[in-house]
Amino acid sequence: GLPAVDQQARGRLWLAMLEVRATGVEGYERALGLCPSACAGKINNDAFRTLAGDSEFRKTVTTESVVRVLNALLSAPASDPPRYVQGMNTLLAPFLYVMDESAAFYAFRQFLRNECPLYARPSLPGVHACVQLVDECLAFVDPQLYSHLRRHGAVAKIYAFPAAMTLSANVGPLRQVVRLWDFLLAFGVHLNVVCIVAQLLSMRELLATTTSPMLFLRSFPPLRAASVIRRTRELYELLPEPLRRRIKRHAHD
Repeated sequence: GLPAVDQQARGRLWLAMLEVRATGVEGYERALGLCPSACAGKINNDAFRTLAGDSEFRKTVTTESVVRVLNALLSAPASDPPRYVQGMNTLLAPFLYVMDESAAFYAFRQFLRNECPLYARPSLPGVHACVQLVDECLAFVDPQLYSHLRRHGAVAKIYAFPAAMTLSANVGPLRQVVRLWDFLLAFGVHLNVVCIVAQLLSMRELLATTTSPMLFLRSFPPLRAASVIRRTRELYELLPEPLRRRIKRHAHD
């Protein structure tokens, strides 16, 4: 992640990495004119819970802007319009934190289309693939820890699902999340899988010595982006090529 970049500069960088060409307010306003979407009720129920424990987010972003962008996203004319799925409000949050509302609308739309389309399909096939791959990666890099967790009922489809679904945005704090996302947007959202394994390994001492690992895995410790990024790079190099290929593809096909 970029060490001490201001959020506006980060927003511009994300738009460039996502290859968002136009962020004109007119297109966003047209989409707003078609609101509310068919999922307005669900969106309203979820929006106020978005990163509710993160004071930095609460200070910067209003619940209303989360509601507007999500409704606009679903209402805007598109050949393959996105569907509203669980976790979408949390995935949107970092965009609204680093850029203005209309830019966040275009960036988030491009992000879902190009970076992780399978994370935004009904039944979340990309997220299910991600947690399966977390198990496989952990079994490869630390078979001992993997067996210990499994023996005590801790499987990735339970403990890693929220982090997988939100690219660790749910882990917080948001200041660290956006630094992790600098890395994911630059090198590929598929690395979400390995970032989760890196976070598990940072808890290894604790997890390997408890018979109740799920107590500690219900919420991951606060994110330390620089250390997770460093570990993710190291781990990715260790993985066998067929596993890396599946990680690369899991968000797309």
